[in-house]
Amino acid sequence: MRLIAGLGGLFWGSQEGKRKVHQVSWDKICSPKHQGGLGLRTARSLNLAFMIKLAWKILNNKDELWVKVLQGKYFHQREGRILGMKSSNHSSLWRGICKGFPMMQQATVWSIRDGRTTEFWNHPWIDHETILGEHCLRELTEEERYMTVSEMANDRGEWDWSRLHDVLPNEFICCIAGMETPAQDLGEDTTIWGLESDGRFIFKSAYLLAANEIGKEALPDWKELWRWKGPSRVKHFLWLVLYNRLLTNHERAKRNMTADSFCKACEGEDLRIFKQWMMDNLKKEEGGIEFGIACWMIWKQRNEEVMEGKKYSEAALICRICSWVNVYQQANKNDAKCLLQPQTQHNSTAIAWKPPREGWLIRDHLG
Repeated sequence: MRLIAGLGGLFWGSQEGKRKVHQVSWDKICSPKHQGGLGLRTARSLNLAFMIKLAWKILNNKDELWVKVLQGKYFHQREGRILGMKSSNHSSLWRGICKGFPMMQQATVWSIRDGRTTEFWNHPWIDHETILGEHCLRELTEEERYMTVSEMANDRGEWDWSRLHDVLPNEFICCIAGMETPAQDLGEDTTIWGLESDGRFIFKSAYLLAANEIGKEALPDWKELWRWKGPSRVKHFLWLVLYNRLLTNHERAKRNMTADSFCKACEGEDLRIFKQWMMDNLKKEEGGIEFGIACWMIWKQRNEEVMEGKKYSEAALICRICSWVNVYQQANKNDAKCLLQPQTQHNSTAIAWKPPREGWLIRDHLG
């Protein structure tokens, strides 16, 4: 908790003896951008993602020495088959891996080749969500529970339906019927990371799995906000607007920062923010950037008038807005020119020692 409080203070600009207001909760800040966050990673989910990565390496690098040591010390085994993981009274690292292992299995799909290492009932080999042992019509015997996929096929290369019809519902029977039986000449079974289209393990998707963010759809307003091409500081202001977390007098009164929710600038109880109207204007191809900067400058000027007693005319406000827009557009043009200009080629000169001409002597610092 102290770590989270420290990170939150760093984000909002708190200093020693001067604590800033945390306008948005840390959990929302650490959520993905399409869900309204800023895409920062929480320490808890990050640590769990590293444990998932270690569990994946244990599963796919069985010949490495450190994996053999861990398997020999911590795994329940019978006849060379790993049956489970022990976690009590062991190191904190191993207990962390035990937490990551079930989550890793949720995203793992077994690709069937010879079918000797994939357990028919316990491993997800049809897809990364289906474990057949969870859909049985009756309780499996001890012998059936750990049968491999190859053991569920007969010598003719067909599925042994006599072992399946009374155990699985028809929908899974039909699904298995559409899959090829294992063949010994195809090599060993392999594992696929089911969260990526190419099957490779990617840490980013492991983090999303650990943070329980898999499958969540993008919310329209946030998608439009991050697509907006204006300055980052203005985008941060608009992000607060969508969360309704601007420190208006109404919001300050809710946080017990003031006793009066009356706003002197707008002569009302609150500064009302029309979110949909704002988003409609930001989406426009022409004038969207200018509109966003104008909203930010109006808010900034309003704060200076209320908090610092400064006075600005409407003409001065328009000049400040135009100045900011011009500076931003000019900076973008300069960046584009730098990208388009071809890089100048410099002639390289080889530097090496050459012996002196005949008749010359070389003297060092000692004479």
